[in-house]
Amino acid sequence: MRAGCASSFNVRFGPVGVPRGIVDPSQQTSMAVIRDAAFQKVLNSFGMDAAPDGAPEKAAALIKDAIAQWAPLVNLTGIEPGEIVK
Repeated sequence: MRAGCASSFNVRFGPVGVPRGIVDPSQQTSMAVIRDAAFQKVLNSFGMDAAPDGAPEKAAALIKDAIAQWAPLVNLTGIEPGEIVK
């Protein structure tokens, strides 16, 4: 993503330590849906596209990169975690 460009993403989270025997089949099912041509068409109709490889490690890297990109701007606002902005 280029600097100054915003995007959004959806990620499923589970507790730390979920066994790969649970994560992997769930991930494979999700990826089968995401790769489905009809599903892709629906996403595209909303101006969205899905990552073709949504491996947990890639999701973790995406989140880490997003935090690094946006943290300086958020820090400039002075907003604290959990603070309600009105």
